Amino acid sequence: MEDIRNYDTFINIKPIDKGLSGDKKYYVETIDGQRLILRVSDISEYDRKKSAYERMEHMDNHNISMSRPIDFGVCDNGQSVYQLLTWCDGESLDDISNSLSQTEQYRIGKKAGLLLQNIHQVPVKNADITTTDWNERYSSFIDESIADFHKSGVKVNNAELLLTYFNDNRCLLKSRPQCYTHGDFHAGNLMVASEQELSVVDWEIHLFNSYGDPWHEVSIKESPHFFTGFIRSYFNGEPPEEYWRVLALYESVSALSSIAWAYYLYPEFLEEKTQAAAGVLDNFNNMLKVIPVWYQADFCCHE
Repeated sequence: MEDIRNYDTFINIKPIDKGLSGDKKYYVETIDGQRLILRVSDISEYDRKKSAYERMEHMDNHNISMSRPIDFGVCDNGQSVYQLLTWCDGESLDDISNSLSQTEQYRIGKKAGLLLQNIHQVPVKNADITTTDWNERYSSFIDESIADFHKSGVKVNNAELLLTYFNDNRCLLKSRPQCYTHGDFHAGNLMVASEQELSVVDWEIHLFNSYGDPWHEVSIKESPHFFTGFIRSYFNGEPPEEYWRVLALYESVSALSSIAWAYYLYPEFLEEKTQAAAGVLDNFNNMLKVIPVWYQADFCCHE
């Protein structure tokens, strides 16, 4: 770490074991009271990490509530690349959600919806704009994922209903716009601080190069009341009917592609992902209903 700029100001360094990125992560305190997170990766990751860092800088310049970029460079005698970011106070939503009341879940969901809306409204730099439409980009990716699911041989009851729904509704992809996305917007990456202030961390996943259909990640389902507040805030009211149809499409595909992901990369999650696929079928009544059962349509929170 001696190669890291201002390393001589670090007075406390603790490893962080959480996450699947493969990065070495550390909590850092400096002599002047700063609290930071240090991510160290193999030098082969340089281009990808530099792209992620520059995207964080762009988001930070547009006042997104997030872990802010501080420094980027090479360390370990040229063998590693590092990112130095501000530490986000609080606990992950994933860790505290069960202790929250329904009203608290709803209110945090509203803050998360606004946060994601702000991310999706960040202006796109010309260099990042792709001329390829979303339908072509997504279909190419997901057809490969579904093929991997079939090759895995993992059995899911009524999986054909998920595939049928996707194939019958993939025409919806033709009209979808594209924007910057976070790429991994879920409860584990949302930090809840005092007064339930919310910030987002971990911008490392470059799914579709962090540019795609905004509705592709408007699907975080930490709890029914969180989800209800989340989408009402994101859409500034009740979502349009087409959103539900698109959501069911993405959920059906994600259920099967996640199984392939677990089977080939993280088998310890295979049972969880198989159960999740069964849950999708339950939530959408075997894909006969596009508004999921977890949506609390009648819930009203008096602010």
